[in-house]
Amino acid sequence: MKKGQQIYLDHASHTPCSAAVIEIVRKISLSEYGNPSATHRFGLRSHDVLENSRRWFAEHFRVSPEFITFTSSGTEANNLAILGTLSRKELSKQHAVTTSIEHSSVYNLYKDLEARGLPVTYLKVDSEGLVSLEELNQVIRPQTAIISTIGVNNEIGTIQRLSELGTSVKRANPSTLLHVDGVQAFGKIHIPLKDNHIDLFTISGHKIHGPLGVGALILTREIPLVPQLIGGEQERGRRAGTENFPAIAGFHLAAKEAALNLDLNFKHVKELWDHCREGVENFGSRIHLNSPHDGSPYLLNFSVKGIPSETALRMFDELGIALSAGSACNHLSRPNRILLALGLPKETASSSLRASFSPSSQKSDVEFFLNALKTILSHS
Repeated sequence: MKKGQQIYLDHASHTPCSAAVIEIVRKISLSEYGNPSATHRFGLRSHDVLENSRRWFAEHFRVSPEFITFTSSGTEANNLAILGTLSRKELSKQHAVTTSIEHSSVYNLYKDLEARGLPVTYLKVDSEGLVSLEELNQVIRPQTAIISTIGVNNEIGTIQRLSELGTSVKRANPSTLLHVDGVQAFGKIHIPLKDNHIDLFTISGHKIHGPLGVGALILTREIPLVPQLIGGEQERGRRAGTENFPAIAGFHLAAKEAALNLDLNFKHVKELWDHCREGVENFGSRIHLNSPHDGSPYLLNFSVKGIPSETALRMFDELGIALSAGSACNHLSRPNRILLALGLPKETASSSLRASFSPSSQKSDVEFFLNALKTILSHS
């Protein structure tokens, strides 16, 4: 291990902007400074930037441009999908379904709504994070307004069986909306929305080498959402506030690059994941692998027995490795809620770590990480 070397393996939390994205955000910020809602030529140029990005996302998802709503983050997009749907009627007269392994922007929101009178069913998952379709069919009611599930779990990488899940939802109640948190899926795996009966899909820029502070909610059909930010008529009245069009243009470019290279990137990252998983497994009983064998190769969750997550993170950081103990949005929650939902012991859930990759990751990064893990295990 080279002294002073720094390796970043926390791409599931945040990916660095690509050089091309930085340049387009800089260029637009300098040259297009009109409000996109203004009618003068400066505003019209900014509006063109915004709508050009919207058209690309619409074509990519095969929906009408009017069904693309830009937001400040994946969290805001999830909130708009859920609150926008459930605000149409009295909470106590509706029903919602979600899972026990959702991102905090979904799970904590449902907990809050439940406290305010919304009946919520939390589906259990098996040891690999998959929802029971049999249980799903049993819990859907005529009053079930929305079902929320994460497409790729942000902690362990489980790829939910969306095609089967979507078919089950629409068969049980065609009027129930299927909301999928696609933040860890978009730009990394193929998810055809309409084929999977998805009604609302959320994405974020900073998970695919795009800018911070930009996300989107994708609708696959007309859905009357109640806006959660009140003000002007931006974003077809779904989300008030002047759009951050330089960041949206950067998001557009990052998404286009990810889409063009999706299969090639997946192959590259899968090779890294396979090498990393095999290397971690070779350490034997001191390590417990928490990620399923067929999950997303963009992240690998494991536990180092006998070393709490926070302690292990500091040890890795001192050795030049940046990992996480799970979602950055929930980093103070211990033991890990997601791992407990899988049925893992509290000790395992309290010592979990997540290494996450991107197309910019290299095999040498994995080797550096494995050497650091060897050092930590030999001194503990």
